[in-house]
Amino acid sequence: MRFFPTIAQHMIFAFVLLAGYVFAGEIPLIAQAMKPFVFISGGSGAIISEDGFIITNNHVVAQGETFGVALSDGRTFSAEVVGRDRQGDLALLRINGAKGLTPYKLGDSDKLQIGQSCYALGNPLSLGADDRRPSVSKGVISALHQFRRSYTDAIVVDAAINPGNSGGPLINDAGELIGINGMTQTRMGMKSNTGVGYAIGINQIKLWLPYLRNAAGGNVFHGRLTGLELEDKITDSGGAQQAGVSVKSVAPNSPAAHAGFKAGDTVISFMDYHIPTVARFNSIQGLYPAGNSLHAEVENVGQKRRLNFPLPALRPWKQAFTLARPESGDKYPKIGAVINNSAADIAGLKAGDFITEIGSMPVSISAIARVGQYFANLSAGDTITLTVQRGISFLDIFFTAE
Repeated sequence: MRFFPTIAQHMIFAFVLLAGYVFAGEIPLIAQAMKPFVFISGGSGAIISEDGFIITNNHVVAQGETFGVALSDGRTFSAEVVGRDRQGDLALLRINGAKGLTPYKLGDSDKLQIGQSCYALGNPLSLGADDRRPSVSKGVISALHQFRRSYTDAIVVDAAINPGNSGGPLINDAGELIGINGMTQTRMGMKSNTGVGYAIGINQIKLWLPYLRNAAGGNVFHGRLTGLELEDKITDSGGAQQAGVSVKSVAPNSPAAHAGFKAGDTVISFMDYHIPTVARFNSIQGLYPAGNSLHAEVENVGQKRRLNFPLPALRPWKQAFTLARPESGDKYPKIGAVINNSAADIAGLKAGDFITEIGSMPVSISAIARVGQYFANLSAGDTITLTVQRGISFLDIFFTAE
């Protein structure tokens, strides 16, 4: 009996052929993407220029200045750190004496769409230790513009990201470098893949490259517009609610005041990006090195203004107090000493006070290491809000880091 396929069977057959063509097309794409991949210090890196510049995460190369690196074609070289962005977790290295390198073509992370395909190359769990071939995981762009810890404008992917992927390339269907993978969302302290990985977008990297190239092995710093207190705001626009950001207060003679911000302003855009939340405003600041010229558009009582201002450099705060060594029976971190005439002293903080909350976050003695790290990472201009226990009383202490 002769077989006559139905329309549905024709469609299934066509789909199978098309799928086979698509998947087969990925093989040369990945083969090409492996050429600029770099194994480095248990992690990964990406060659971005013919003369041997490598971009990676700072935490991959945090413990040295010179590293042995290996390419997927078997060649090995020495590379040295050219510049670091410690806060943003970026580092730029340069291979010594390399020739004939194939760099990644840099893409445009502003054009990414949620749901589009992506590929993560790396050395997860040291799988490439034997054959010097990077592993590849495929996924989609899950989210954009995410503010997580020091990653201020992260790309979220569901491609498997594990220890060893750090610093490795994230590419699109055209083989363009759209970011470097650096962090994964973990559960219960386990570092294995959870389906939520974070990458630093290539457009952010492009902003930092000129500064990293000229850092002479040193650090490049972030900035922040201090003296500006913002709040999320919901407004009615034509019968629909719209999220936005308004200026709650501006400290006199602060960088924010000199920039032209005023209490009551609504922030319409920042660097031409729409600003739906305070977190988004802060994330855009984190994209730029200190000293960059920034601009914002604000509106107040129907009048729009364009503000132009430099991004002030962040500097560490002058620590106004110390934490005491924990004693048996302590439930909360305790203030050890307060510097005379410091902002903390003027605000009323006393030696012996127990810190029960930082902001609105409860703390306990078991978290004293994280509390100490929190205070160590503060910058001048940060607002510090503490709830402390003094005897049987609970007091709120507010001051600005100097």
